[in-house]
Amino acid sequence: MKVWLYAIRLNTGWVMNISLARELDAQYWKAITSNTTADSPHDRCHHELLRRNTHRRWLRQAWFETKVGFQVGMAVVRLFEKESSALPLDHWLEEEWEQAILAWIRKAQLMLGQQGHRSRKRVNIGHSAIRVSSKTELDLLEAGTCSDTYGHQIKKRSCKIAMFDWQEGVSGAAQRDNSFEWSSSELDWESSRLSQQLCGRSLFESELLSMLSGKGTAWSKGQLHAVIQWGLLSGSLTVHSGVTWPVLEEGQGSMRRNAGDIQAHADSAGKDKGQIPSVAGRRRDIHRQGSFKRSFILVLRQWELSPFGRASSLTSLYRLVTSGVRRWSRMLWRREKQQLPYCLRCGALGDELQVSACESCGSSRCYTCMACLQLARSRSCALLVSSTWGERRHQGLNDVRHRQVYQWDNDNSLSIYELDTLDLAQHQEASGSPAESSLKVEALLEPYHLAPAQWDASRGALQYLSSRLSKEHSDQGQFLLWAVTGAGKTEMMFPMTAFMLANKKKVCIATPRKDVVLELMPRIKKAFPEAKVVTLYGGSEERFESGEITLTTTHQLLRFRDAFDLMVVDELDAFPYHNNPMLERAAKLACKGGGTFVYLSATPPSALARAARRGRIAQATVPVRYHRHPLPVPKRLPMPPVARMIASGRLPSRVVGALHHAVLRGAQLFIFVARIRHIDGAVALLRKSFPQQAIAGTSAADAKRAEKVLAFRSGEIRILVTTTILERGVTVPKSDVFIWDADNKLFDEASLVQMAGRAGRSKDDPNGSVYFGSSQWTRSQSAATRQIRRMNRLAKRGGYLLAK
Repeated sequence: MKVWLYAIRLNTGWVMNISLARELDAQYWKAITSNTTADSPHDRCHHELLRRNTHRRWLRQAWFETKVGFQVGMAVVRLFEKESSALPLDHWLEEEWEQAILAWIRKAQLMLGQQGHRSRKRVNIGHSAIRVSSKTELDLLEAGTCSDTYGHQIKKRSCKIAMFDWQEGVSGAAQRDNSFEWSSSELDWESSRLSQQLCGRSLFESELLSMLSGKGTAWSKGQLHAVIQWGLLSGSLTVHSGVTWPVLEEGQGSMRRNAGDIQAHADSAGKDKGQIPSVAGRRRDIHRQGSFKRSFILVLRQWELSPFGRASSLTSLYRLVTSGVRRWSRMLWRREKQQLPYCLRCGALGDELQVSACESCGSSRCYTCMACLQLARSRSCALLVSSTWGERRHQGLNDVRHRQVYQWDNDNSLSIYELDTLDLAQHQEASGSPAESSLKVEALLEPYHLAPAQWDASRGALQYLSSRLSKEHSDQGQFLLWAVTGAGKTEMMFPMTAFMLANKKKVCIATPRKDVVLELMPRIKKAFPEAKVVTLYGGSEERFESGEITLTTTHQLLRFRDAFDLMVVDELDAFPYHNNPMLERAAKLACKGGGTFVYLSATPPSALARAARRGRIAQATVPVRYHRHPLPVPKRLPMPPVARMIASGRLPSRVVGALHHAVLRGAQLFIFVARIRHIDGAVALLRKSFPQQAIAGTSAADAKRAEKVLAFRSGEIRILVTTTILERGVTVPKSDVFIWDADNKLFDEASLVQMAGRAGRSKDDPNGSVYFGSSQWTRSQSAATRQIRRMNRLAKRGGYLLAK
């Protein structure tokens, strides 16, 4: 979209603004400089600011009469902030403003990779000055003695105070819309209400209209722009470009993309191999930028070489120079990527952004993010709107606005409470001493009937959360809850959730998969019947609702910003969250700056597990299941590859014997294979050897997968051949696990541990069997077996196992 540009002189100096609705800005500044009766808290705040800070200060405006692209306008604002302090703006005439704004626009277009704009555009400047010096002059203004038209001339130059009064027909004016018929108090009310509804979220225009429509508010796009613009002026809302540049986000707090995020996206594949990151077109350009001479000097300085030094041969010298060229190119890449456009919502950049011409903003290079296209279209000219509800962004209003707490009631009425009336000492006294706090932590664990291992781990997590709340932290805390498969991680979420709700904090439980969200929903609602629980996933009807507890898939976190005090990430090692910088960044931004992450996993990523072992993050381990029996240790089952067995048309006698033993004891069988193409052949072999048993196969490509899994859970299917899609979330009371081709590269340590965790989950059959079937014993199989044995040793050492 396109926006207006204008500069305005305030008491603190000149400020460049963008405008979505030109008439609205004139209405806003007229309301600010007038002394009409304030009907809303924000009006009162602005009038107080005016009385305290803007008296005896001149107010001037300079409008650029042609719209520019939104991202260009944002870039001009940033350039103005950097360069305006050294310019004599108070003495500029119309021609000087025109030349300067055109220069900033050309500079912004070049900075954003757009073609320079050479046409001359007229700048309309209001030379009238506004001066608020005494109550008498304000009374004269209210009586209508002084007036002025916005634009070219002043009606009564003898007046010491002049007000802008927008009229239709002014050059460059936009058409009047019904949205502009709202009064200042109505706009202030609507922008405050939208700010509260948007609190903790970051949404595009289409998502905002959907959210408002779901809440019974039918606004046109023009009305939405009017409310957004008023929120920008009053400070209750902020806007960003969907696809932005680092220079546009400097100093923008949690919305800013840092270099570490760019590094994670651009270097995740090539950094470990010592290669230059590959983004289309960048690698060759960077090689051209690094000259051989500078690279050679760099190598000599780095290795402290002289012409007769360590380089004793041409071969060694060539190797050193080549290494220097690569390092120099990597250095140039790191410097270059700081200027690359990226999606502000998901963090994608490079090949994940598509460039095309755009009719909305008029740019020939408008970027569209393809990584998060399934949520809403993120473009360079798309408005990403966020709320500043509860933030102290306007330091000049601390004494007025931020002494008030706003509370929307059920009947849409706004209640205002002064902070001076809150008894903070009484609140601190009610929290109790540390000993009493410890007793409260113990009391939170009582209702959930946890096993000893669960009790100890949950107590450690609660103590960590309590220590975080007792002291103000600006960084995000991390706590790893390492619990074996079947340990009852869901039950351990309940005390943490209850603790945060008791402290009036918001909780989010995020999981990579929709089916886990649907499974958790009834259990969470039953455990916390008085709390509002919101469930978010693709197609959810509650996707724009807010509650004390939010159950969501990790992709839905892309719509949140600084929303939650406690972020519980379940199964963080599972697809698609694992090794996905986009989702990791989304979770980081959705959690508040002083919030806490609790990671739940049976097989945490190696980096997180290493940090926990070294004491860099807090952790608690649950090495035993709720029934307090040891984990089944995998057994080795030598067998040929599955493809060879299918080709021969028979199963080896050793494999048939192990399967026959499991069938005789009445167990249901999981048989995991590495490839989808092997499922039908494996099912045929099993039916030939066990014709009396109900056997089926399923995979991610199976349209009847849900039906088959349900039939397997109910016992209708005795043997199920599947891939790793069922390595998590499926519990069968009495089952054995067979992993064929366990030496396949697709089966890493985490996958093997998760698949082995399908056995022995029930207290009626805690000693299920697990078989690693392969022709060779690999490092992954050995590591998975060691991890299971280690957990059994920890359980025995902690006294968590039942006595034999």
